[in-house]
Amino acid sequence: MKHSHRRPLNYYLRSYRRHAHLTQARLAYLLGASTGVKVSRYESGNRVPSLETGLAYEAALGVPVCTLFRGRCEEIAEQVTKRRRKLEAKKEKRQRVGSASRHRASDADSLAA
Repeated sequence: MKHSHRRPLNYYLRSYRRHAHLTQARLAYLLGASTGVKVSRYESGNRVPSLETGLAYEAALGVPVCTLFRGRCEEIAEQVTKRRRKLEAKKEKRQRVGSASRHRASDADSLAA
């Protein structure tokens, strides 16, 4: 999903907070913060919440972390998928190389016999 400025929307915190009828100050209290300033920074994307804060958001709003931070969650999933493909390609390559060297060794054994 793209914002009108063509930037991906990484945070849906404001919408979910409003849907829960919470002010920034009240949500901050539920998160264990003393003021709504942190909530404002999270909502604007100027600050990245810790895992603990993300889980507190989930508990306070009743919405899974990956839904609250959908854009970021999708980016991370894509990065992990790319790395998984690289690992699988390396594993396949090692298996092919290992298989080829076993074939050469068995051919040499056949010739020696």
